[in-house]
Amino acid sequence: MAEKKTLGDYISSGKHEFVAFVRNMMSLNDGSRSNHGTYGNNLGQICFGVLVCDRKPKLVRDEDNNRAKFYHKEQPLYDGDSDITFGDFSYNAKVISEVPLSLEIYSFHSSHNLKKSSEEFKEAKKLLQKYGIY
Repeated sequence: MAEKKTLGDYISSGKHEFVAFVRNMMSLNDGSRSNHGTYGNNLGQICFGVLVCDRKPKLVRDEDNNRAKFYHKEQPLYDGDSDITFGDFSYNAKVISEVPLSLEIYSFHSSHNLKKSSEEFKEAKKLLQKYGIY
């Protein structure tokens, strides 16, 4: 890629689903919650999962719809948690590679394992199964 692009440069509006790699830069920092298992790893945490972008047109101001949602498998931390983690980040994520889609983010805005009994887990499991990740 000749110029640095962000995910927002590719997603104008509407719903899109991508199989993607996401590199969490915050996981490089000692002491952050997201660095478990990555201490001493110069790559940080690299996740493989499904990216869901449902972006509203620029005329609509809706903060919840101005973030990409990323679902990936990760070991649960607590009882009752599933092995699917949901994280979200802004559309200013840096595109490292287009094929396969690979992004670099500073940090997830929120990241947590979905509860086994939740409807969100069932939907996320179907989404990951659709792309052969679960």
